Order: sequence, then C-alpha cells, then structure tokens
Amino acid sequence: MPGITNIENNTLLFCNCKVENGLAEFSVNNNLPSTLLKPIAKYINGLDKNKVILVVRSEKEHYTPGPFPETNKVRKLTRLLKKEVRVFYQEPWPSPVPLFNTDDTVILRFGYNEGSEFDKSTASKTKYEIGLEDGKYNLLISNETTIKLVADLI
Repeated sequence: MPGITNIENNTLLFCNCKVENGLAEFSVNNNLPSTLLKPIAKYINGLDKNKVILVVRSEKEHYTPGPFPETNKVRKLTRLLKKEVRVFYQEPWPSPVPLFNTDDTVILRFGYNEGSEFDKSTASKTKYEIGLEDGKYNLLISNETTIKLVADLI
C-alpha cells in the first residue's frame, strides 16, 4: 500500500484509522495493544537499518494519563528489536519532535507531533485514500508505505 507523502523521511508512525467509502481518517494518539509489539518488531527487524529511535511521550505530558506508550511496552518492544535502540522522550505538547540524523536509522514515533504536517491534518480530520477496505485498522505508516498490523494472539 502507498504511504502518506507528508510524513518525515525514515519515520514510521503508529496510528489507527477508520476507513469509510475508501477514505481513511487517522488518529495518532492511540493505545498500543501489547499484541502488536511482536508484529511491529518483526517489521522493523526486517528493514535495512541498524538503528531505531523510539519517539515516545513521558509522564510529563499534559494530555495523557501517563507515559505513552506505557513504559513496560517500550521496554518489551526494545527487547524485541534486533537493532541498536534509543528511546527519545518527546517534550510535552506543543513542542515538536526534533529532526534526527536518519542515516542508517528508522524512527518509530508514537503520538502527536506538532511539527508534523500529517499530524496536523489528522487533527483537522483530513481524509486520505490508502487502498484499504472499509473498517478499522492499526497501522505503521511512512512516506513510502502503509503496513497493516495484525495482532499476535499467541
């Protein structure tokens, strides 16, 4: 599936979307189910990058009841990734995520980024054609591809 062109280079964004009549409405501030940790790690481990930066929210965030994703899920995801992993705690909103040197690095971002044109479009309920049937989906999206995540039930 195609990506969303206004997402930063080498960035994967965890989000969910609701597709109706072929148009997707995205939400970037979502719960991360534990059953998606292995599928996310499997996808990232298959990328031709040696480093991963996890961009997460800390307990200092004004609009979440705690860290996002939860600390135990970040630890588990870090253990599942077969890459050099760094965790970056984003400053509370409205501070944007800084630009990272993305040579040999993929950025996996969780939550809203005031500096992202895509995220701003989700706040205004912009709809996108992404080639999915009507329904609700958890996704990793980039400017090149859209990955439908299927929960690991085992």
